[in-house]
Amino acid sequence: MRRTLASILAISCLGPLGSPGAARAQVAAPPTNCIIVLDRAAAVTKTSTAVEKCGSASYLAAAAADRYQVMTWYAGANYGGWGESIYGKQGPCDRQGYRLDTTNGLGYWSRNLSSYRVYDPCWFSAMTNNQGEYSDRSGDVPYVGDRFNDNVASMRVWSR
Repeated sequence: MRRTLASILAISCLGPLGSPGAARAQVAAPPTNCIIVLDRAAAVTKTSTAVEKCGSASYLAAAAADRYQVMTWYAGANYGGWGESIYGKQGPCDRQGYRLDTTNGLGYWSRNLSSYRVYDPCWFSAMTNNQGEYSDRSGDVPYVGDRFNDNVASMRVWSR
């Protein structure tokens, strides 16, 4: 159990521990000791419901249990800075995948996302920035590019 909790912390908080249950809704501070859990969207054009869960190591281990890690977002280029892992509730990615609106409840990331990793089979991703520009990628993304750096409004991750 100790090994599981340590791996959850290493993957999901990648920064100093925050206070259990700390909310960051209207705060410019990075997430600490949190993960994001997604429900699959009802239709291909809809956004997945995202719930950010913050708390102790045992709370995060329970929240991530029976979930599939689909991505990890980082505030710095080359997977540096703060990071937060994203899990899917309805299994690994498929053609429908998961869609996230970073401006709705995940506002920190709409202003701070610089790089991300995807996990098999979630190999494909697409982003829209706050100006409506679109970019699709495959595999891990060490830098989202100048037009998307700290400027991601939505993201989709999927497999083929």
